[in-house]
Amino acid sequence: MVRVVNEFEISQERIKQEQTKGPDIKHNEQVKSKQNSFVKQVQALTNILEGMGNPFLEECDDL
Repeated sequence: MVRVVNEFEISQERIKQEQTKGPDIKHNEQVKSKQNSFVKQVQALTNILEGMGNPFLEECDDL
């Protein structure tokens, strides 16, 4: 347990040091390229799900 707490404290110190380097440091999800990538992934998933159809519609005689 002590090791986990120490690792957490060290990571928090590193984050503080990185944030003091300049005002332009952003969370990775705030970067435009990450947002664009996320939108593309959501659109691709949506297209796949729409292509598969609604699983609750009675389209087959298996039941």
